[in-house]
Amino acid sequence: MKKIQKIMMALALCSISIGAVACSSGKISNEDLVKKVNEATKSVTSLKSKNASTVSIDVNSKKVTTKFDLETEMTKEPSVVKISGKSETSGNTVINNQYITTDTYYFQNNYNKQWYNLKEESTRKLYDGQKNSADYANIVELLTALEKNLKIEQKDSNYEATYSGTDDAIKEPLKKVIIASQPTSKGVLNNDIELEQFDVKFIIDKKTFNPTEFNIKTKFKVLVAKQTLNIDVDFNIKYSDVNGVKEITIPDEVKNSQEWNNKKN
Repeated sequence: MKKIQKIMMALALCSISIGAVACSSGKISNEDLVKKVNEATKSVTSLKSKNASTVSIDVNSKKVTTKFDLETEMTKEPSVVKISGKSETSGNTVINNQYITTDTYYFQNNYNKQWYNLKEESTRKLYDGQKNSADYANIVELLTALEKNLKIEQKDSNYEATYSGTDDAIKEPLKKVIIASQPTSKGVLNNDIELEQFDVKFIIDKKTFNPTEFNIKTKFKVLVAKQTLNIDVDFNIKYSDVNGVKEITIPDEVKNSQEWNNKKN
């Protein structure tokens, strides 16, 4: 009887210790999570993503809402980004098909459906930021800026890192995320913004420490030409095929396209 009691006690202690190890092994500090994500994403050489976002701008009680639906692919060697999708504003649809290389920006004109290219540096730079919408760069910068204030939870095979607040430290990283997705917003976001709400969620794979999904909901004000714009953004990106994109082939029609001339076109 005593032997049985000893065995049962040993099993009980074992189960308690196993449970304790299981619980503690899953926990991770904010600093460690951010460090591991930074390290993991540096080795990413190719990636796919889907971006679904809604931007609403209210000026003098007149609200305009634009919905974006984009898919991206990127490779680093060689540096090529492919973007395809559309945006819709008040029932009007605009196509968004692009290729971005180290020195050339290619795009399909929404009106005549012809492909054009931009090589002039100052003009091309307006769109170069979209390269970062196809990889982890801006997302990791935002995660790093929020390191000390993140709330981290385990959910199945992922870590879920969240933040809710209006810390000034997130303003510039937030601007980069929005501008990378919508370059034409740069003129507006170059001004100082007043954050009213900012909620963000990063879903990070526990094994690889690569982000798999990213969501922002934010409201802010910005003063432009003496008018206050009230802007709401709901932004979601889902990542896939990490290091699985072998090659992005730019069609001859695109490579041989006419150079865009702002004066003529």
